[in-house]
Amino acid sequence: MKSYNGFTPTQRNKAQAWLNQQWASFRLPKPTVCCACGQDEGIMDAHAEDYSEPFQAGKTDAFHLCFRCHMMVHCRHRDKLGWMNYKQAIKSGIIFEPFFRRDWDKFKSHMETTHPVHKQGQPHEDILSLIG
Repeated sequence: MKSYNGFTPTQRNKAQAWLNQQWASFRLPKPTVCCACGQDEGIMDAHAEDYSEPFQAGKTDAFHLCFRCHMMVHCRHRDKLGWMNYKQAIKSGIIFEPFFRRDWDKFKSHMETTHPVHKQGQPHEDILSLIG
């Protein structure tokens, strides 16, 4: 894990450990639907822009994202045009193929080619622009 938004890997891991504990004790629900694209299959993650303490619901798990949207958020500075195109596709209602494994190589290959479209949903709010 790398630093993100000025937060060290140690602090990010601490926040993730807190989230894992909250999920295990059923104090917080695990993400089941991507708030960006609407995907409801495959891996779902909680994404935060703020990893400061005290950890809390709505901050430490601010965005429930599918694996693809989550990885696109973390790669957004590597390919600004790709990020803009991805956000536009998601905003238009496209839902891409879900990931059922955390497969970085498969994700990278999808970043470099056309994303396989899983289904077309309704256009919705541009959540990803709230992130970056």
